[in-house]
Amino acid sequence: MPAQRKVPSDSILQKWVEEGLDHKQMQQRIKEQFGEDVALSSISGALSRAGLTNRVRYDEFIPWGRIALEHNHSYQLTMLRIAARLDKGLPVRDVDRRRFERWAAELKAKGVVVHYDYDTEEGWFYCPARPGVDTGLIRVPDENVKGS
Repeated sequence: MPAQRKVPSDSILQKWVEEGLDHKQMQQRIKEQFGEDVALSSISGALSRAGLTNRVRYDEFIPWGRIALEHNHSYQLTMLRIAARLDKGLPVRDVDRRRFERWAAELKAKGVVVHYDYDTEEGWFYCPARPGVDTGLIRVPDENVKGS
């Protein structure tokens, strides 16, 4: 007899995707509403099987080749994902839009950008924006800077 399905139906998953929930938020909602502990990989697999995966690339906001698992739920990365969704005209919850706008305004006011270093424990850093180079939210990786 097959194991009982712990992940909600495809229609519920689709509703949550439309609400803008990330995998971690879905995991929490499954625990709260259904009393089930579900691995993030199970949620990812269910979304993929249902055709609900987000295949949109955010390279212009998240240009680093890879993000370490322990850095994947950082505030900075969340904000950069929201920036990319806004830039592409994708749905973003109002609360997340406001949170992003405050964060981006603070970065601009301080003259800093986000830098990522896979090989560090912290991963994410704020550093001074280089005039004429770092014109957005991120420190442009050196390999993308002309003349480097």
